[in-house]
Amino acid sequence: MNKSKSYSQLKNVNFNQSNRLIKARKLTHSTNHNRALILKNFSVNTSTDSIISQITCGPLEKLNYRHHPANPTLEIHFVLSEGARKFYNYCTTTGFVVVDGKRLEVEWANESNTEDTTGSMGVPKYLFNEIVHGSARRVLICLKIVPDKPLNHLSLTDFPNPELHLSKDFDIDLIKHDFSKYGEIVEFGAVISRKLCFSIHFTDIRSAILAKTDLENKDSMMNAKYHDWFFWYGKDPTDKPCYHL
Repeated sequence: MNKSKSYSQLKNVNFNQSNRLIKARKLTHSTNHNRALILKNFSVNTSTDSIISQITCGPLEKLNYRHHPANPTLEIHFVLSEGARKFYNYCTTTGFVVVDGKRLEVEWANESNTEDTTGSMGVPKYLFNEIVHGSARRVLICLKIVPDKPLNHLSLTDFPNPELHLSKDFDIDLIKHDFSKYGEIVEFGAVISRKLCFSIHFTDIRSAILAKTDLENKDSMMNAKYHDWFFWYGKDPTDKPCYHL
């Protein structure tokens, strides 16, 4: 089976609408609109993915969790300044963004509250091109076909043997070790599939690009190790609309 053909068939994620929106605002990378927000008022025990699950209005370029015992913050950089503006308005006008029973507080990132001032500028042009033309996102989907596992449930006459779903050579700790060298990872998520499938959520789009590029390089150790896997960019969980009542 041709892997490139199979890859296109398995890649069941449509970025066309999101990319059209980003491309329509392609001058964003050269403008001076702020794309960065600081989120506050959450417990130090609150996980990063719990906060991210409440973020809407567009994909993120990167994020940075500051583990301050008294006042933890999460700095998020949207790909588009429009996404940052919409989410800021959504938080400040509705009060609907709640994490662990607390309403998130949001403020614009500036020189007084962050050392990373890149959010006041557009996404670098090279990265912007990867986002628009390569559908690059912070999320990588990883899929592997498990040998001898029946994929057609209609062929099963009774409840499947649990051992059929066991991948004995799958070691999540080893995978974490292999992929953490590309950058900080927010979480590993399960993906519903009849095949062995999971997602890797990086804190930065660049990390996902580095990982995918290395995996596709036939001369790399990662390609040799994961040659029987399929990889593609997944949709950023923040890339969803925010609804105003």
